[in-house]
Amino acid sequence: MAAVCLLGAALLATPILLVGWFVPNAVTLDDESFPGSPVAPLEDGPSDGFRPDYARDPAARAVLDGKWRLTHLARSKQGTVVRTHQIAPAQDEMAGWTDLGGSAAGNPVTVPDSDKRMAAFVIGADGSLSYNPQVEADASAPGTWQDLGGAQLIGTPAAAQDATGRLHVFARSTAGGLWETHQSRADEGGWTGLREIPGPPIQDDPVVHVDSQHTLKLFALGGDGVVRTHAQAALGADEWNPAQQVPGIAATSPSVILDEFGKLHLFAQGPDGEIVQSSERDTATNVWSGWRTWRQWRSEPGAFAGRPMVATGATGILVLFARDANGAVHESWQSESQRFRWYPWQPHEGDLAELTAAVKDSAGKMVVYGIGRDGSLTRTRQDSPSSGPWHEWSTDLGGELDVTTTS
Repeated sequence: MAAVCLLGAALLATPILLVGWFVPNAVTLDDESFPGSPVAPLEDGPSDGFRPDYARDPAARAVLDGKWRLTHLARSKQGTVVRTHQIAPAQDEMAGWTDLGGSAAGNPVTVPDSDKRMAAFVIGADGSLSYNPQVEADASAPGTWQDLGGAQLIGTPAAAQDATGRLHVFARSTAGGLWETHQSRADEGGWTGLREIPGPPIQDDPVVHVDSQHTLKLFALGGDGVVRTHAQAALGADEWNPAQQVPGIAATSPSVILDEFGKLHLFAQGPDGEIVQSSERDTATNVWSGWRTWRQWRSEPGAFAGRPMVATGATGILVLFARDANGAVHESWQSESQRFRWYPWQPHEGDLAELTAAVKDSAGKMVVYGIGRDGSLTRTRQDSPSSGPWHEWSTDLGGELDVTTTS
């Protein structure tokens, strides 16, 4: 299957197709009151316990490790956590799969801790939350799995550092409860017991992200189709404010990203299979616009499947990827000059059972990962930062991986 080559698809507004030049028209959101005025970028302010070098990005299934290599965690068909990674930064060649053991009923995620170790979290077959303090390849002291407790937990956990460097982890239960635990101190191994955050029952995995004021925001899809968001009560706090609602209905929990102006943006699958977006009305307010879609997105490519993936391109624009019901991946990106305008979907083909990650490598090239219908890992990437063409989907990454059937 021929790859679609896009010069700048994901990062520039002038893609090239193999058959010739094609410049799509930017699409304006239906709601012309979209908040598009720039605001001050993220700033580090003084606070007790504040660590200027804390990790801003939340846990994910594919991240850059301490040696600048892309590392991907997955769940094997045998129910264990497995890992593959780049042999060298920004290179195509990947190491073979390493079985890290543990028990995985859901997908594992990884995030650096305050000591720059790659910590991993997963829900086990017994419904408990497990933690491995070091899963980086070639680590001098590899970690072992530890039980953080819990019962009847399901899905994929969410995790992030707060502004004091402590790791916070969130998971959902079969009864729809939203549960949280965190490190007692950033530099110590102790964890608090799991506790339930009050709120209506949720039906999809939680998502967490830091905002422009260094506090964590927590998101989850309620049983009524409403996404609710809890804000950390203060920088580095243990407590959470009551939930606020994102107006409207969604079908998945959102993918979340902080733009270069300090605003959080949410992207989710809508109730009719479309992709929808909500944005903060102003920075760090936890007040949200209603879900909206783009005018020309409603007929092509039709229904999407699962939660989309959003990333920041090399030039600072937001880049969005989504898988359709036939397994093909599609991409849209913001206009450079008008950030409230988006370009129509551009196809990247593919035959994916699951979209797992969209991430920049150490050279700034966008890389998209997924699990093929044969259970192996597959990948497409840009040829260079801010430009195409995109490579064909790799078929040599191997793996016998389990697929998540929900978002």
